[in-house]
Amino acid sequence: MQAASIEIVLKLTPTILPWSGAPVTTTGDIGSYLRGCFAPKVRDYLPGSITVYADREIEPRTIDEFVAGTIDYLRHELSVRKQRRDRFVELGFFDENEIDSFLTDRCDRQPWVLYYSGSGGLRTPVLNPDETSEEFGVVPCATMQNHGVAWRRGDTNNALDLWLVTARKEGCDWDWDSDIGHESAHAAFAQIPLYVQPNDRTVPLYDLSAVSEVSQLTKCHLARMSYMYMETAVIAMRGEERHTESGLPLAEKVDELHAFLRLSQVLMPALGFDRALAAYERVNGILDYDNGPEVFEIGAPAMRVVPHVTTRIHSIQVPEVDWFRSLSPSHYVSKSRMPVTWPDSSLAKTSPGHEHSN
Repeated sequence: MQAASIEIVLKLTPTILPWSGAPVTTTGDIGSYLRGCFAPKVRDYLPGSITVYADREIEPRTIDEFVAGTIDYLRHELSVRKQRRDRFVELGFFDENEIDSFLTDRCDRQPWVLYYSGSGGLRTPVLNPDETSEEFGVVPCATMQNHGVAWRRGDTNNALDLWLVTARKEGCDWDWDSDIGHESAHAAFAQIPLYVQPNDRTVPLYDLSAVSEVSQLTKCHLARMSYMYMETAVIAMRGEERHTESGLPLAEKVDELHAFLRLSQVLMPALGFDRALAAYERVNGILDYDNGPEVFEIGAPAMRVVPHVTTRIHSIQVPEVDWFRSLSPSHYVSKSRMPVTWPDSSLAKTSPGHEHSN
């Protein structure tokens, strides 16, 4: 691990992982502490709740160095986020209040856990709550198995406690860009619903490439589209490109990205996907994720969908087609910028589930 520019000493407490019962140490929720390390103009871009859990064999000094390195990387990350926030405003996709609301209103909806496991990986039961009677488990990312959503059944009404969980890859060091930069964005403004991830046997059912009409969309397709709104928003806000044909971490083929935009335009014609589709076609799906205007044109309508999808992060049921249609009020006319109505930010907030404080 590269040496950080600062030194810190954290108080660690023995505890257990709340979603598996494995013995670990924890920093407790250090979100407030981390916000104090950043300038006021960017600190609100951080996730509201940030906790480190570490297997007992991880030395305290290693945890201190990791958190210091995380702070170092997030200084760069949040600076870029602010620059791209300003670019969205300059291009006319949002006004300042709208994009600030997008970036900050939901930062406490899904607690972010950085899990420093002994050899990397999540090391937790891979279980989906609708497929098991177990009390806890984790639903890993289909393309990044060291990232996922951990869950634990609550005490009442079949409620679920959720955490966005990030570990490093098995046998690897931390990947600052993927594990910290990308995941911090998800935890802050593009939280991951339980229902979006396929399991091994259903992966082929999620591909959108062959879908020509909205009437052909299955629950698997709608789950994938929900996830793609989240990923597209993160990619646009970070200027992040993956080594795939489309440059995205999913919809790796440009024809699936085209299908995603085309189907979104039919489902939600007032949100600006017409302009996104035109931008895609203008560059034949090959986007300049860093500086080109097309990534902002494609990102903006996805960002209009994200706040609505995050109201359903606890659900194991995929929304119906009509739910997506309802997000596009008929009195809006698609323009370079249209009025934006975010859902109530107080909806669907998860209880933190952290017993310890720093």
